[in-house]
Amino acid sequence: MLLRTTAVFSFVAYVLGVMVMPGARGRLGQAGVEWLERGTSVAALATYVMAVFLLAQGSVAVFRKPKFPVLTALTAICSTVATMLVAPGLTRSLPFWFAMGATLAGVLALGLACARTVQNPATRVPGSILGGFALDGALRGLSFALARTGTLDSAPRSQDFARVLGSGHVIFGVLVLLVVHVWLAARGGKGGRTASNVGLLSAVGICFWMASRQAGPAMSLLKHSLSSYEMPPLSTPVLVVASWRLVLGAGAGLACLLPWRRSAFVLPPLVLLVLGSASLDMPLANVLTTTAALWLCFAAEDPRTMWVEAAAVGQRSA
Repeated sequence: MLLRTTAVFSFVAYVLGVMVMPGARGRLGQAGVEWLERGTSVAALATYVMAVFLLAQGSVAVFRKPKFPVLTALTAICSTVATMLVAPGLTRSLPFWFAMGATLAGVLALGLACARTVQNPATRVPGSILGGFALDGALRGLSFALARTGTLDSAPRSQDFARVLGSGHVIFGVLVLLVVHVWLAARGGKGGRTASNVGLLSAVGICFWMASRQAGPAMSLLKHSLSSYEMPPLSTPVLVVASWRLVLGAGAGLACLLPWRRSAFVLPPLVLLVLGSASLDMPLANVLTTTAALWLCFAAEDPRTMWVEAAAVGQRSA
């Protein structure tokens, strides 16, 4: 129950914090901005606290077993280290080396969870998605590291390579999110197809209206929010793809939220993974991503997951 509640709160926090709040400043009245900030802060803080509790609960559960799975235990350790390193970012700007350490620990957690979940046929695709986000997070971390190095050392080649990696992070993340949509549509029956179509159409529709010159105030606000996507300097086409990635992430999260009963053990952590979006240098995104990695390991070890997936496949075949 707590996992599902965290997934719902994470979706609300994502929409408010990533898609609305950055563009609200300077465009809404002072009172409106203050109320929006309060709502965003409450949603983000509640999500963070619940995700940390889930991570702690899962980590304790792993080591209480007489024979705990090695990969799951290593995932729990890396997830805990990543959360501890990124925690100072809640109150101040996160130091560079803390951010890089949290990114490295998060990438390791995702990679280890991928190695564990792909062993179970019922969680093989979610495991592959974990692996995709691990590579995505590594590209993001390397991009920021090279961008900082190039700025400090005045090295144009480092900055150029950082832009290449940043572009790869954006584009590869879109591909991973599309895999999420395709998987939901392929194995979720009518509900999964509907959820996936709603998510994709929402992303396409919002981006279409963003590009329209006659977009209303709400779309203008959203467009300004998405243009504040923090990355090393990227080309305009890649920035457009980056904006679409953010909206597509919200669509994928919505698509995972709708068909709860189809895969109660896989979809809630998948929501956290999608909304974390491999931004492992950010406190909330880091804890969402690493918590999702650990709980997907639990889903791979739970025999009920196989039965749920088998039932879904049987209904799709029928």
